[in-house]
Amino acid sequence: MRPATLPPAEILGPRHPHGTRIRYMGGCQCVPCRAANSRYNTGCDARVRAGERNDIVSAAKARAHIHALSAMGIGRCTVARIARVSRTVVMKIRSGERRRCRRQTGLRILEVGRWALADGALVDATLTWQRIEEIRARGWSKARIAKALGLKRAALQIARTKCRRSNARRIARLHRQICGVIS
Repeated sequence: MRPATLPPAEILGPRHPHGTRIRYMGGCQCVPCRAANSRYNTGCDARVRAGERNDIVSAAKARAHIHALSAMGIGRCTVARIARVSRTVVMKIRSGERRRCRRQTGLRILEVGRWALADGALVDATLTWQRIEEIRARGWSKARIAKALGLKRAALQIARTKCRRSNARRIARLHRQICGVIS
């Protein structure tokens, strides 16, 4: 998992100040550097005792989840941003180049859900049009619906197959206001 271009700790260590773990890994045995290494190891041990292991696991579930999110219209950059994981790592997991990942990385990717869909993403318009038809059945014209939605034109121009998520949400909100919430 270590990049081939990353210099070894013996070269990186002297570039860092005393009292850092990398300096200790570079070979320094002074008291501040040993203390930094001890703090690091103590923290790792405490996380393991608390059940927060971060070992290396298969990335198969994360890969399948990234593909499922992609089918919903959620891209890898959005997944990376929300999961707080590098875009490169997400891309390599998605492509299969990286077959294993850290447990926490996989869990953070799996936590990303449909809610991450951007407002500009295209979604199925079937339910949106059902809501529009229910509103129209109550005597509203398409022009009146467009004005209530705050559209610039007094014309409701939404495709029958796909629509922007933001429009679907606004129509759902208007539908709740006019038709009431069905329990």
